Amino acid sequence: MNPGVPATPQLTLRQVLGIPAMRRLWLAQFVSLMGDFVALFAVLAVASFRFHASASELTGISIAYMVPTALLGPIAGVFVDRWPVKFTLIGSDLLRGVLSIGFFFATTTAHFYIPIFGIGLLSTFFGPAQGIAIRVLVPKEGLFAANTLMQQVMFLMRVAGPGLAGLLISHFGPEVCYAADTLSFVASALMIASITIVRPVLPPDPHATSTGLHKVWLDMRAGFDFILHHAVILFVVAALGAATFAIGCFAPLIAVYVRDILHRETGVFSMASALIGAGMLFGSMALRPFASRFPPAWFVFSGLGGLVIATLLLGLTIATPLTLVASLFTGLSVACVLIPTQVLLQSETPPELLGRVGSTVMSVAFASQVVGLVVSGKLEHLVGIRNVFLLIAGLLVVQLMVSARFRPQARGTTT
Repeated sequence: MNPGVPATPQLTLRQVLGIPAMRRLWLAQFVSLMGDFVALFAVLAVASFRFHASASELTGISIAYMVPTALLGPIAGVFVDRWPVKFTLIGSDLLRGVLSIGFFFATTTAHFYIPIFGIGLLSTFFGPAQGIAIRVLVPKEGLFAANTLMQQVMFLMRVAGPGLAGLLISHFGPEVCYAADTLSFVASALMIASITIVRPVLPPDPHATSTGLHKVWLDMRAGFDFILHHAVILFVVAALGAATFAIGCFAPLIAVYVRDILHRETGVFSMASALIGAGMLFGSMALRPFASRFPPAWFVFSGLGGLVIATLLLGLTIATPLTLVASLFTGLSVACVLIPTQVLLQSETPPELLGRVGSTVMSVAFASQVVGLVVSGKLEHLVGIRNVFLLIAGLLVVQLMVSARFRPQARGTTT
């Protein structure tokens, strides 16, 4: 993937949606995420206003969802590579639907943690399996468009989800949001059940004679070895980890920044949050036309650079308009990192390792975000919120410099 050479002509979004199986997988993602977002907003609203949860308790809800993937992702990937993809997707959906019923019985904030932890754990299997399904259903030249479509659903729900959930809660109560989440998992499972997913014939399992925990460890190690010795995938892991760490720090600090640095009210905070989502959505739409002209690694570098600009604006200025610009830049930059890293992951990883590599990359991303959520508040007390943003910018610059070491090899070769 030489940055100076145009990439292979890419399929358009319309062409990828013209693949019936991919269209159903995309619709399943749309329905499932819509249910997830309205339920999550309802959980946060109930915890905040009915149970009077503290800031740490609210942060704990997000952490409860991410911790299973952060800790168990590589192990889950071993099973995703061995289980039938369709079975894994449908089973994850149905079990998550069952767990979401637990929201109805919560009487304290702590009661939300168990179903959210369980849903996060099952999502650890669903995510890599979905990545395998996309690689099976879509030709290589359609991966950029396919991942753009999947991420656009996520970004759209980030923008529209809170408003939709607020409307449902105000008219019908949070229970309707919980029911929508349960039904969305069932609907997703039914749509996936109508898809035929046939993985290519995999090479013989080199660890077939091993059993139990020893076999799991050997399979995990094979995934780790591939990541550590493949420059492109190592670049993906490092870039995604840096970006998600920055987002993990950004999320809990922006409200405090608006309140204590800008001395503005919730309207500015809401606008900043909306601009992050809008930036993600617009960025995902703006990227695809350039996918045939530039390799994915180029977009990832641009995204990391955009995050540097955004954090520097927050650290060096105290103007509300520039804060909003930084929020928009953050969204655009996240889109530049997330979509191309998924393309690189799916195109560079052998089919027999996609589950392990995909889940390990997810684990790094979620762990980085959890660390960002946890340390950002403590750093803010130690050095001040503006200096935290400057520290993040400095770390991202270091990441860019280190990643540049791998850029010459980012052409599908191994180190």
